Amino acid sequence: MCRGKTQEKIIHMMTPDGPVVIRYMQRDADTEEALKKKLEGQPHLEQCRTLMGEGASQKVALICETIRQGLDSCHTVVDILGLKHDRKENKNSKGRQASGTEETDDDLKAFFDELEIEWDDDVEEAPKAVGTKPESDEQEKDLVESLCSDPSNFVIFSEKDIDDGACNDLGETMEKMMGKKRAGLAPQACAALIVKCDGITALSEETIEFVLSQEEKPVILVIPRNKVNHQKIDRLLFEGGFEIVETTAPSDEYLEERFREIVKQMGYEIHEAVDVKGTIRVLKRERGHKFGEGDLELLAKAALKRHHQEHKTGNCLTDISTPHYTTGKSTGRTMLDKIVGLENVKTIIETEINRQAYRSYLMEELNRSGDVIDDYIPCRNMAFCGNPGTCKTTMARAMAARMGELGVTNGTFLEVSREHLVGRYMGETSLKVAGIFEKARGGVLFIDEAGSLAGDGSDRYSEEAVSAIVRHMENERDTVVIFATYKDDMERLMAVNEGLRSRIGRMVHFADYTPEQLTEIFCSMASSRGYHVEKGAEALLTDYFEKAAERKDFGAGREARRLLDQTEGQMANLAMRSGFSGAQLRLLTIQVISEAAGILLGETKEKRRAIGFAPRPAM
Repeated sequence: MCRGKTQEKIIHMMTPDGPVVIRYMQRDADTEEALKKKLEGQPHLEQCRTLMGEGASQKVALICETIRQGLDSCHTVVDILGLKHDRKENKNSKGRQASGTEETDDDLKAFFDELEIEWDDDVEEAPKAVGTKPESDEQEKDLVESLCSDPSNFVIFSEKDIDDGACNDLGETMEKMMGKKRAGLAPQACAALIVKCDGITALSEETIEFVLSQEEKPVILVIPRNKVNHQKIDRLLFEGGFEIVETTAPSDEYLEERFREIVKQMGYEIHEAVDVKGTIRVLKRERGHKFGEGDLELLAKAALKRHHQEHKTGNCLTDISTPHYTTGKSTGRTMLDKIVGLENVKTIIETEINRQAYRSYLMEELNRSGDVIDDYIPCRNMAFCGNPGTCKTTMARAMAARMGELGVTNGTFLEVSREHLVGRYMGETSLKVAGIFEKARGGVLFIDEAGSLAGDGSDRYSEEAVSAIVRHMENERDTVVIFATYKDDMERLMAVNEGLRSRIGRMVHFADYTPEQLTEIFCSMASSRGYHVEKGAEALLTDYFEKAAERKDFGAGREARRLLDQTEGQMANLAMRSGFSGAQLRLLTIQVISEAAGILLGETKEKRRAIGFAPRPAM
């Protein structure tokens, strides 16, 4: 399998507005024969062959599974467009009608003067391409100028750099509030562009207008398949003469061959007993939407490092498993098993986890077999409804951990509440919600006390937050959203935006704990802190929880923690006075628990007393 040398490169430079990182791809000087041979080894890029025809455009809309996979495909597209540019230059074609004006060297000079780049000898972040070490300030300046003016260099931009965030649905209000743009190169100053459509939506009106105006420049649009809008694609075809190239995810066979090639280039080989394909499948599940061919090189380097650390001799790798950070934390399965009671809820959760894992593995098998199936994405979002202290948050954490272990998600768990989602002024909320979903992407987003977003019917901020959440749930289905609300709050929340109801796959109701279950929770918590509960204390604990449940502010599972904290405080006081030592430090006696329970119940009685002036004694 032949592969070109086109790679992403980076330049770091310092401007008055702050540091700027420029990413670009530089074409490899491949011949037409070499490119055809390369494509033979890349069946997932079969449609790229159409770009090599004489009449093919230099503007390409690349439809891909993920942004990362699209950028991997750009390596080949950049080489093809570079070859076409060479043909054009050699032929010196006549009759070209340019409706726009090409940028001259003076235009570029004016652009860099306007940018006001300061080339300070003391600044280490001066422009440096990967593998390049400029010797002078002038050389640094030339490096960036040649990057922009050379059509063989494709500078990579996010769509939000083109449309000022319109692809993230920020709207006119937010655009005004954003103020000054962040430091960076102006897209119009570059001779060739790659635009990755990585916003909430793809191809905003501003982006389309911009790429249509770049008539004489090579432009590659990287568009995830789940964000394709056929009407917008048709406009690019009709008005801009774009070529549409649909790619598929590279097969496991291709990735295995590519990995073996990388290892061979490092001077090593892989033992025949190693399951290369299986390891790559695991890596793909773990990396999710971030997986790319560059991960294969990282995997090879990790295997090589392990080979040397274990002092193995020879050039045959026997362990290429993905490296993991391990701790003493419980697994998701263990976390679920440790939850007291809620057997019905645990059955529902386990079934849902298994369903999603089964669906994920089935999709992999169907893709490997080449079967054509519908792009069905099951709704994975859930709502946990129940009184305070019924273990909703703990259950969500355990569920997220288990889903990460099975490769259903990337293992991310992000817990937020109203203050993380609602802005201080109209327009800020959409931006905050977009940032939260970006952090949780591919994992589990847990929105605690979601009922607070229901508002009172006149809360425009809450309405904006719920609308933004619904929009993200629809567009970013690789993220699992779990709402935690009290009993009746979910209905009020769905009344804010009816679209929310259809985007929640399952409502799970959490029953209140019984006094006996709370006693079990208390003992379990005490054990996890290193304590032993004296035998016979169960009756005392059950009696306490029965009485505590009469309070309006009763916290169910939290009440067990509250009692344990108070008991621990009583133990500390007793130990300091009596000089406890050894096993006595770890035994929670009936007497100590009784004292702690009495204090908490006494506080409850104090709260029930009327607040005001004491009655005046009779004369």
